[in-house]
Amino acid sequence: MRMGSYGNWNHSGLDQINKTNVVNLKVKFMASLSDPSRPSKGSQYFTPLVEDGFMYVGNQYQQYWKFDVRDEKPKPVWKFDAKVQGGAQSLHSVALLGNNMYINTGRDGPNPRLIAVDKNSGEVVFDVNTAIEGLAGSGHSAAPLAVKDKILVGSTGRNESGRGYVTAYSADTGKFLWRFSVIPEPGQPGSETWVDPRTMAFGGGGVWTEPSFDPETNLAYFGTGNPVHMFDPQGRPGDNLYTSSIIALDVDTGQLRWYFQTIANEGWDYDAVAITQLYDVNIGGEMRKVISQTNRNGFHYILDRTNGQFIKGEPFTEVNWTAGLDPKTGKPVDYDPGKTVQDYAGKAIKYGRKAIDVRPAHYGMPTFMPNTYDPSRGISYFQAMIGQGNYFNSRPADPAKGVPGTGFREIFCGSHTKDNAVEPVVRNITNPNCKVSHGLLGGIDVRTGSVVKKQESYYPAYSGVLGTAGGLLFMGDIMGKISAFDKDTMQELWSFETGTQFAGNPMTYSVNGKQYIALTLGGRPGRDEGSFPEAAAVPQNVMLVVFGL
Repeated sequence: MRMGSYGNWNHSGLDQINKTNVVNLKVKFMASLSDPSRPSKGSQYFTPLVEDGFMYVGNQYQQYWKFDVRDEKPKPVWKFDAKVQGGAQSLHSVALLGNNMYINTGRDGPNPRLIAVDKNSGEVVFDVNTAIEGLAGSGHSAAPLAVKDKILVGSTGRNESGRGYVTAYSADTGKFLWRFSVIPEPGQPGSETWVDPRTMAFGGGGVWTEPSFDPETNLAYFGTGNPVHMFDPQGRPGDNLYTSSIIALDVDTGQLRWYFQTIANEGWDYDAVAITQLYDVNIGGEMRKVISQTNRNGFHYILDRTNGQFIKGEPFTEVNWTAGLDPKTGKPVDYDPGKTVQDYAGKAIKYGRKAIDVRPAHYGMPTFMPNTYDPSRGISYFQAMIGQGNYFNSRPADPAKGVPGTGFREIFCGSHTKDNAVEPVVRNITNPNCKVSHGLLGGIDVRTGSVVKKQESYYPAYSGVLGTAGGLLFMGDIMGKISAFDKDTMQELWSFETGTQFAGNPMTYSVNGKQYIALTLGGRPGRDEGSFPEAAAVPQNVMLVVFGL
């Protein structure tokens, strides 16, 4: 699995590559993952998997390779093409169970699927349509997760509309087993939190990342997306369950066992899809079974994973959308249960309200980029893009016509020349008044929830962080640089300029007694790189790169 464990630690016990010798890392081999018949550009998030000396890797067109990497060469064993339309982004990874490799297809094509491929032959075992209720327009971004005899997949509506789902299929046959809808059906528990039921059909709550799983509780823990339409809390009054939440599902039945909503009636795209991590930790002299999340809204949450009880919530960056969290409930202190439309700290986006400065800006906080948990240090290391943004609503919702409201967010440039419109100014580093974002590599003490390690950088990053027992953290930035950092001093010990965009989470493996670091290049062109013209100019090539001593 992509995170290496059901607890989503994203941590490796390998230590052959360590602080003393990481400076000697060099490229061992590379392999192109491009398709000559298609353009190379697309968001490449894929993390390779390695099992018994064989690597499984894919690209944004949902084409997959099995390579024999036992001799420091990428010898192709087979290639499988899922034959999807589009190709805007890769999935996070695949899942391996028994003799099969499991693939989700993305949100680009009209018919999302779950495919099982025989690991030995590369032939299809089953290929099932995962479209919600048989309708096109939904898809996947996360890798599947194999749990017992099931394959769990999360889905989201195309273009973030529709409703998020979690679905379970038989690992042997692909038979549909159960489905949980993040947005409840009318009359179900939680539906009362959508005051205008007409907004439920496009309510959002996409499931973008892989869950964690606890065999003791038999629960899988999923983070859910923001309510839709974004930036329009007035257009969908109510708490909007179960969006912007961590939900715990029984893997045998799909039944909801508990939930924790980070923000009710959320309005800034502060979803809760960052990966969750599971560990047992001593808090206040008591051993607790916890689940934690470094959330997009600027807080690190620690909950009891058996029942969802709030334990701690501490900010890891500057936050101004709320005055703080209630120490008993974990809800924002400015939450008013008597209101159907919230106005946290006076920062809610409302019709006619001028553009407002909200911190943190949602786009660079932890989402796809996973933390890494070091059990020996009791620290969860995270990566984020720190910034602030302007938010406003430009068109009210019209539920009678099924039309969601429309909002906007942009990089904060310190002044407003127009209200509720894009400012006619240069919005990047060439404007000295523009407060563009920067990168943050941090470490959170899991006992206190406080940031105890911190390293800021000029360039933001999207790769997430891989940690190893060698005392190292591996990550990459938007300029295409892959780096290794000392876990204790946060000093950069090694780096390599790949020359192409980079956003995939690195991984490490060992074969024939040698440790390697592997990653896929390809990046995520546009969007936030636009703040840095030099980053936008970096070429893009989709390829596999493997480093070793």
